[in-house]
Formats: sequence, structure tokens, C-alpha cells
Amino acid sequence: MRFRTLMCRSLMCGAVGLLCLVCPRVAPGQAAGWSVETLDIPPSHPIRKGAPTWIVHHPGTHADPFPPHWVIFLHGWNGCARGIAFAGQVSCRDGENSRKLGFGLMEQHTRAHTNSLLLIPQLAWKKRTGDAGRFARDGFAREQLRSLINGPLRHRAGRKARPARWSLSRIQTITLVAHSAGFETALAILEHGGLNAKIKRVVLFDALYSGTERFARWLAEEPDRRLLSLHIGRGATARQNRRLARMMRKTSGGEHRLTVTRTRHSHGAIPTKELAAVLRAALGDASSSGDKRSR
Repeated sequence: MRFRTLMCRSLMCGAVGLLCLVCPRVAPGQAAGWSVETLDIPPSHPIRKGAPTWIVHHPGTHADPFPPHWVIFLHGWNGCARGIAFAGQVSCRDGENSRKLGFGLMEQHTRAHTNSLLLIPQLAWKKRTGDAGRFARDGFAREQLRSLINGPLRHRAGRKARPARWSLSRIQTITLVAHSAGFETALAILEHGGLNAKIKRVVLFDALYSGTERFARWLAEEPDRRLLSLHIGRGATARQNRRLARMMRKTSGGEHRLTVTRTRHSHGAIPTKELAAVLRAALGDASSSGDKRSR
């Protein structure tokens, strides 16, 4: 399996075929962490050669090589995984001369100080569509995570911790974060991914364009599920959030499972501006408990 590891501390880049690249920027005093790009895990959509199918980020703010909380970020139209993960001017694939301004979500994940992994799949490659692709197939999401665990993640952590056993069962919670048209893939994973025992939270970043009844149904099925929906206060997402709130008020305990908030940020800026705070609120501050790295 081909993958590359992006280290923020100096390592032997030639060891076991890993390619060490420049790490994301972090604030002074924060641990740097590491990231992995997968190159040959089958993608959910057709992509261009040299583009990663997944990017996985460990923030380094906690020593656990297999964090218990996993966060899957689902991008919207015209997205590329590197453009979501990195800050600054980003090339979406190897050998591509054009660049785009990245969201920098790995940096925001580090700032959140949560004991979590951030996972960014490549969805539709630079297209104006939210189609879920293979994520609409039964069990596809589960098999993707299993491939990540059995391949690059186990190998990466095994160099230091060498855990006796890695499996999906060790994941305590999964949080889906969907931006814009990413809501379609979020619904596909909720309904077909085979991960419902793990998914406890859904976060929508100005993403509730439709599928309102389906999100309400998922939220109402189990009392420990939570949904946070941010919107810009106008248009389809504002209307659908009002509908969702009305639906959940009619569900026993539903009003406590749903949080709808208007954000002051623009549609495109929401992930960069809101992710760290949202993860801190949802998953807690890893710096306040557990086995932390010194910073």
C-alpha cells in the first residue's frame, strides 16, 4: 500500500519507504503532530493521478497513537483533500502547477487540543456536485476506515507504540463534519456506511440544503446522538434549519439533541473559523486530562 507521512519533527525520511514533507503550521508552544496521505486506497470518486484519496491528521496534542475520537470532514463543491487540509497556497495533486488557497483544517484541528484524528476523504474531484459516489454503497465507509487502520495508520503508529491490536472496535466515537454540499455524503454514510454504532455527532457547516427529514430521523433514533448546524442566516440553509428545529421540537427530548446557530462568518470561511471551537465543545480539551505531550 502506498502512502506518505508528513512529519513535523525531523525523522529519517528514507525509512521504510516513507516520504517526509513539510508539516502544517501551528501556533507557538503547540505540538506539531503528523499527517498521512493515502495514495492507493480505492477512492469514492474518480480522481486524478497524484491526488491523495485520504488525508489523516494526528494533532500531536495527546500521546495516544490511536485516538478514541475520529472526525471525518466532508467537503463540498470543487473540493480537493489537500486544499481542505493545508493552509496557504496548495497544489491539489503531485505535478499540478495551479494552486488554490487552502482551508488549513489540520492547523485548526491542532488548535482544538482534542484527542482525535481528523480524516479528510477526497470526494468528487473539483466538480460542482455533492454526489456521494461509492459512499452510497452499503458498508463502503466502514471498509475505508478498516483499510486506513490496517494500512498506513497501523504502520505509522507501530513504529513507536507497536500496539498489539488495532481495529474499528477501538474507536469510541465518530463525528461527521459536512461543509456545504458535503451533506449528501454525510447522509450516505449515516444510512449506508455501517458505522451508526460509532457516529454520535453530526456537524453541518452551512450544509442543510435538503435531506432535513433524513437528518431528523437519524437524530431521533438514539438519545445520545447530537447534531450541530451552523448557517449564515439566509437562503435555503436558514429555511431548512428552521424546519429541522420544528421537527425536533415535536420529538421527545429532540430539542436537547439539536443545536442550530447562526454564524457571522461567510459560507466559505466557516470551516476555517469554526472547526477548532466546535471540536473543543464536542470532544473536550485533551490538554486538561489524559496522557498529554509536553508543549
